Amino acid sequence: MSISIIMPFRNAERWIEETINSIILQSRVDWELIAIDDFSTDASLKLVKEFSNKDERIRIYNNT
Repeated sequence: MSISIIMPFRNAERWIEETINSIILQSRVDWELIAIDDFSTDASLKLVKEFSNKDERIRIYNNT
């Protein structure tokens, strides 16, 4: 059984790296992160894209 984590974000540049790192560092490896950008105007989306390029379990959806 895998776990789906849904993470909506908007202008969360200040916290996004810490949040995603906390998910990656979990002992379980059978998870997916569904990151949903809600019209961010800061670097949040860019940071999430960097993570998703390194980890195929991270998927991004954006409203822009």
